[in-house]
Amino acid sequence: MTDAPVEAAVARLKEVLRHPDDLEVKVNILRRRLMQEKATIDAQLKNGAQAHFDGIQRGLELLRGANERSETLRRRLRAASELRFGTRELSEHYVAITQISRVHENMSKTRRLVDQFRELEDKLQEATGLFEDIQRSGQATGRDLLRLHYRVSHLEMFRDSVMRDSQSVTRDTLRALQRTFERLEEIAENFAQFYWGIVGNLLDYAGNEDGEMIVAIAKVVEAEEAADEKALETWKNEQPEPDPDPANGPLPKAWREQLFVALRTLVADQFQRWQERFAEEPFTALDETEFMLDDLSLVFDIVVPRFPKKYKIFPFFTLEYHQQLARHIARIAAMDLDAGQILRLLRWTREYYTSMKKQLGIAEKVLQPKLLEGHEETLIKDYLRLVRAKLDEWMANLVKVGSQDFSERARPPEQDVDGTYGVGAAVIIFQMINEQVEVATESNRGNILADVVVECAGAMRTTQAAWKKLIDTELKRHVSGKEMPGGLVEYMVALSNEQLRCVDFCDTITDRSSEMVNAKYAERIQNATEEARNGFLDIGRHGCSCIVDIVLHDMKPIFAELFCAQWYDEDLCDVLVVTLRDYCEDFRTTMKEYLFGVLVDNLLDRFLLAYLSGPFNKEAALHMPDMDDRMQDDLGKVYDFFSDYFSAEQLGDAFAPVDALRQLITAPPEEMPDEFSRLREAYPDAPIWLADKTTSKRADIEKAQAKEIMEVIKKTHGKQKTDVVTVFGQLKK
Repeated sequence: MTDAPVEAAVARLKEVLRHPDDLEVKVNILRRRLMQEKATIDAQLKNGAQAHFDGIQRGLELLRGANERSETLRRRLRAASELRFGTRELSEHYVAITQISRVHENMSKTRRLVDQFRELEDKLQEATGLFEDIQRSGQATGRDLLRLHYRVSHLEMFRDSVMRDSQSVTRDTLRALQRTFERLEEIAENFAQFYWGIVGNLLDYAGNEDGEMIVAIAKVVEAEEAADEKALETWKNEQPEPDPDPANGPLPKAWREQLFVALRTLVADQFQRWQERFAEEPFTALDETEFMLDDLSLVFDIVVPRFPKKYKIFPFFTLEYHQQLARHIARIAAMDLDAGQILRLLRWTREYYTSMKKQLGIAEKVLQPKLLEGHEETLIKDYLRLVRAKLDEWMANLVKVGSQDFSERARPPEQDVDGTYGVGAAVIIFQMINEQVEVATESNRGNILADVVVECAGAMRTTQAAWKKLIDTELKRHVSGKEMPGGLVEYMVALSNEQLRCVDFCDTITDRSSEMVNAKYAERIQNATEEARNGFLDIGRHGCSCIVDIVLHDMKPIFAELFCAQWYDEDLCDVLVVTLRDYCEDFRTTMKEYLFGVLVDNLLDRFLLAYLSGPFNKEAALHMPDMDDRMQDDLGKVYDFFSDYFSAEQLGDAFAPVDALRQLITAPPEEMPDEFSRLREAYPDAPIWLADKTTSKRADIEKAQAKEIMEVIKKTHGKQKTDVVTVFGQLKK
């Protein structure tokens, strides 16, 4: 019972292993794969075998051909050997046969040579007659030139052949041959002169559109060039010497090189006639150079299409004309030229390059050497030197006349329609400068325009220095109390206004000049004019400062009485304000608005500084509380006056130092150290002597108390230092 299931399982396993479910499917797949691989291998073997058989077949065919060629060679060698033995008797007569052949050849050649010599005279006569016919008619055609050249060149070829074959003849025979060809030499020389004469009139033929003659000129020189090349080749093959010997044959005539020499002479003659017309007026000649463009146009349109391209006729003519012109320009540049002539020459050269590019398509880089090469920089420097010298001369005269008027003040300054003062200098200055700028603009060269503007700016700076020196001199005279004409303030106003007009003119020059040049030169112009512009503004502001000096100097006696006995009794500040109002009303109507703003701003600061110095006047006495009341009353009047020109915020900032000082000098004695500390906090450069003088001038502070106060202040602030600068640092002890 136990073994029965085991046996059943084993039997079942055997059955499964003997007949798997997918065995038939797998066998079919494997069979097809193997069949495909076998077919592929069979095809590869078949192709390899076929290629091998084909190689063997080609080898057999080559071997068969080699055998056939070997057999053919063997037959021919055998035939040659038989022929050698068969013609042994004939070879004994070979030398005689060769000599007879050479004699026959020489006799034939001699017969032809004799016939040619017999015809030589007729051909020479024919060439001479053709030449005489051309001379009698007075003009030749291109066909005539070619016919004549054909005859002469063939005769020369005959002569050259004879002379080359006659190298071994006797000297007498050689001389006889040379005499025979003497007439040909004369005809050839006459033809050469005739031909080069025609070449010298090439532009006339081009002007008449005689294309036939121009073609003939080209054909002749081409034929001669070919003959030269043939002669040179013969010399290379036959002569051991490196250089040809004229005794052994014809020499190359180099007509191509001679052609360009003749054309170079043609161009030189054109320029010679042009220069002779304007020998006394070289600059006028520059305006009469149209013939260059006309001639080059003729060459391009008429001559170039009829000449071989390899001759490069148009570049040759272009450079020859340019080089002749460059020599003429160099002679002009070496002359003693004025500024106008220099600029005209520079402008003309630029226009020349433009015309050559525009009308003929010739780039500037092709035209060598450059016009004015080696002279251009010198000319520009000379021009700028002359411009600067002329400007300095004009400016010096202007300053001289203006300084005399300014110093003498024999008449009131000029007034514009709006009532502002002026001296008229700006208009004159910029008329001169505009003239130079316009002339430089016509040169069409940005670098020259920029250089001229730079020189003009330099001349303006020189003038500014002269005006500043004049203002300072007249102010010094006024302050010193020397006797001098009146009207200084009015002239100061006029001169300051003039500086502002110059600023406007500078802007005009900058805008106009910058538009005419590229960015590089525009930057130079802007930098130069900006410097001059700032210089005029500085002089204008300096003039305003000097006017304030005059105004405050006139009020100096009143400022000296501030905080003194008279100040407590009289309303001195009212006098000051009235004086300020009178001046400012005049300034408002006679000064430029910008300058008036600068002046009142300066006047406010300087007036308050002078007022700050009042408590420390030598005779000042600080009586409390009257001083505080009077001081507040003064500051109120001054504030009201300046409120017409400044905002409350601006005035608050301006009056802050005065109010801070008032707080110090009016403080109770015991509070003065703290008040000075507050002052020092706001104005670090406030000097300690302010407190010292305040305590010494206060009637309500005893010396002992003043000493205590100062000891505290010095102990607290004595060693303090600062780099801050405020109005208090400007006070004088």
